[in-house]
Amino acid sequence: ITEYANPAQEAIDVAMQIEALIQQGISGKEIAIIYRNHAQVATITTMLEEKKIPINTKRKVDILQLPFIQNILLILNWINKESQKPYSSSADDILFLFLHSDFFKIPPLEIATLTMKASSRNRGSSEDKYTLRRLIAESPAPKADLFTQPDGYSVKEVSNALEELVKASVNSTIQQLIELVIQKAGVLSYVIQSPEKPWFMQVLNAFFNQVKEENKRNPDLTSSDWLADIETMKKNRLPIPLYKITANDEGV
Repeated sequence: ITEYANPAQEAIDVAMQIEALIQQGISGKEIAIIYRNHAQVATITTMLEEKKIPINTKRKVDILQLPFIQNILLILNWINKESQKPYSSSADDILFLFLHSDFFKIPPLEIATLTMKASSRNRGSSEDKYTLRRLIAESPAPKADLFTQPDGYSVKEVSNALEELVKASVNSTIQQLIELVIQKAGVLSYVIQSPEKPWFMQVLNAFFNQVKEENKRNPDLTSSDWLADIETMKKNRLPIPLYKITANDEGV
């Protein structure tokens, strides 16, 4: 029996022991983890997934804590801010974050260069305000020829999609807006191409069902109100729960 200083150290050691056993040629289906509750095994499960070790498990997940959903919420928050107060610095901070998401294929260096360019131009101008939103809108369109076609992820193409979403936010319900974000902000394309497509589709369904329920309770629900409700849920650790079932014939 081994005693650990805290649960984190226990999780790390258990994951390392399992990894060592598998490297020795022992099948994962011959290994089992006995635990009292799901909270105890959550860290171990995450570590095994990061190590690409197959597992068999059923656990409850708060989808609001998933980077996938957090990036969608960043886009929605940016749209909300820009539709109310264009070119705000807080909106630019959000834009900088979600441009790095897996929904887009923009190189981080290109995003950093545009951010520095906006800052430099603002120092040299007392009248014109340069923001990241403005600079990506002014970026040149990608050149297409017989051999190279736009892939939908250039800075200019992303800008066009975001500008369309800002306009749509004024003319759409929160449900309609989220549908448009999924379609036009690279979310659906990312899901379709992902090896975790079935899981992400479940996550999107759970996310959208929450919106529909809230809209049903309050037909006058606005984007601002809904986003404020989501922020309150996160602060008070009120989840949007979903069971994640992972099955593998050779899994632990």
